[in-house]
Amino acid sequence: MGSIRLFEIGHVFPGGSASEVETVGLIAGGSSETPWNRRQDFDLFDLKGVVESLGARFNVRLVARPAELPGLVNGTGSELVCEESGEVAGFMGQLVDESSPFPLYIAEVRSTVLGVSEVLTVRPPSRFPSVEADLTLTHDVEIPWQEIEAEIARTRPADLMSFGLKDRYLGDGVPAGAVNTTLYFLYNASDRSLTQEEVNQQNETIRQQLEDRFGWKR
Repeated sequence: MGSIRLFEIGHVFPGGSASEVETVGLIAGGSSETPWNRRQDFDLFDLKGVVESLGARFNVRLVARPAELPGLVNGTGSELVCEESGEVAGFMGQLVDESSPFPLYIAEVRSTVLGVSEVLTVRPPSRFPSVEADLTLTHDVEIPWQEIEAEIARTRPADLMSFGLKDRYLGDGVPAGAVNTTLYFLYNASDRSLTQEEVNQQNETIRQQLEDRFGWKR
């Protein structure tokens, strides 16, 4: 079925106004499924959570106030109001679009309400090749992915560019009450080509760290 998760920062002319306003636009829809979680359909409450998290990042509480808005399905539209000032910060709701194979949910938030003042720096990609590595951890099936993810992020090596869940296995060879979780890691250095030995050492440090905290002990 597929899914979409996109955002864009740009300028709009609200309500046909001649004044240009910078906004953050979001659109999402469809479903997602990972080896950790069953299939879930994206809905309006998911979008509301994204909007609230965006506001929280800049210490702004955005409250959804029901409103009938053009282009949105009746009963789904809301104005986004800054709780502290009462200023209308944007809107959210389900888009009227009969051509999409799944419902689309959109939001728009004015960056001025967020008080965006940070200077963003862009890190250019390394010109050196990346090295991939996997790791399989046997742990209690009740341990959530968020705890494992947080432990890796807490002491991640400088050369670890990204990591994530690759597979979960329950079956022959796995103790009752346990699960084998396979993770992937992508290493890359900005100043040199990493050797396989360097990657192996960093991956072993992570493996030991995860084994000590989450490894199957029953």
